[in-house]
Amino acid sequence: MREYSAIIVTRPRAQLEALKQAIGQELSRLKSGLTLPVLGLPLLEIVPYRSAELAQAIERSLRHADLLTFASPNAFLTCDQLLAQFGYAWPIGLNVAVIGGGSEQTIDGSRLVPKTLIKPTNPDKWDSEGLWETLKPFNESWQGQQVVMIHGDGGRALLAQRLSEAGALVDEFSVYQRQGLPESDPLWGAMQLLYEEQFCQLEQAPIWILSSSQACQFLGQGIDRLGISKTWLHASLALVTHYRIGQAARAIGFSRVEEFTPGDESIAKYVAKVVQRAL
Repeated sequence: MREYSAIIVTRPRAQLEALKQAIGQELSRLKSGLTLPVLGLPLLEIVPYRSAELAQAIERSLRHADLLTFASPNAFLTCDQLLAQFGYAWPIGLNVAVIGGGSEQTIDGSRLVPKTLIKPTNPDKWDSEGLWETLKPFNESWQGQQVVMIHGDGGRALLAQRLSEAGALVDEFSVYQRQGLPESDPLWGAMQLLYEEQFCQLEQAPIWILSSSQACQFLGQGIDRLGISKTWLHASLALVTHYRIGQAARAIGFSRVEEFTPGDESIAKYVAKVVQRAL
């Protein structure tokens, strides 16, 4: 039996606790009674842009939008908070496109009530390429269509390019920047303690939940700073939401990588199956 030391969720703080709770609930249903600590390591810090000028520009563009797209759950949450801060509501009757199920779940029940919500039907295609393939037949012609894209710094350039090439008029808004978890954050110390007590002494490694290639890079950098051997990652299991994230995980030292469908419920059920499988 492969014994795991913990489950580590690496989402940004705003989405971290909900997934930790969902995983904990699924683990509690296992007949084995096995309990594992579910820890959080928000490798990516989401730093919102909070200016009245940005909020006004987005609201003005939304008035004429034929399509609104969000690159991620963070893009929606940050934009929603920005508009609310300056007293703006979402227009009624917007066609909304999202990359995948995580963004769909985040929008569901929020202030934004889309006329139509579009996403790739195949979870294996929950990326920019998959969304463009889904969007192409949505309009007979994209010529002159007004598209508003909400993302973080450096997000979804491919989708903007495809829409522009098809003749759409694209307004892009960056509503946040990403920063790595600061070196001084005590959560890094908790990771070092887990490594020393569970791996060095008991040869137990954690299960990592990774939903960003950039987060993988920050994890690799953090492990190097702490002086932790890459054998820890080599012995660990990385659960990823996309094959590109899997590539990034292998690049920093993971040898065991499994891909799963995004969304809190599906992630929690998959983690429980992995734990059950190890018994």
